[in-house]
Amino acid sequence: MNSFKWLAALLLIVINIGSLAAQRVFVYQTPFTNGIIEAVYQTDSTDYQLKVFVEEHGARLTADILGEYKGKEINKRLIYTGEFRFTFDHKNKLVTKIPQERDSALFAPEYYTQTGKDDILGYQCSVYKNEQQKLWFYEHLLMKLAVDGKVVYYVKFINENAALPSNIFKIPGDYELREINYNFGD
Repeated sequence: MNSFKWLAALLLIVINIGSLAAQRVFVYQTPFTNGIIEAVYQTDSTDYQLKVFVEEHGARLTADILGEYKGKEINKRLIYTGEFRFTFDHKNKLVTKIPQERDSALFAPEYYTQTGKDDILGYQCSVYKNEQQKLWFYEHLLMKLAVDGKVVYYVKFINENAALPSNIFKIPGDYELREINYNFGD
């Protein structure tokens, strides 16, 4: 799996861990109304900086992803609105709109053991572990992820209740919008 797809899967863990209606954990369901979260995702071939703009406790968010994969520069934006995911291709000025189900949980607490508490950035986090992964959560917010003992994701900054840029959830007028519909019938 290429690194961007792995990061997209990680963002799905971080973003789409379920909904309150389904009574599942929603990792970017933040304890603050609006905010900005900066994080790092690193593997042997990948080094990404993420800046996530959260609105209404995570009901909507935008994730800017900057970095490199195997020496190739990456500059992507993902917007999640609850119903749709918008993926931006800045080089080609293209946005892909894809239906997004909110209750497709990837973090299943029953596969982890809570091992204790740890402080990250002044937030008291619950720590969960299984054979391969260790996760740190502040309430429902993923703060850190280690795979096979190596930290691959961590939050480095949080600005709670920050004023968000007015255009952070908008598609620029000079970008082409393509829609993908996964309606395979009822």
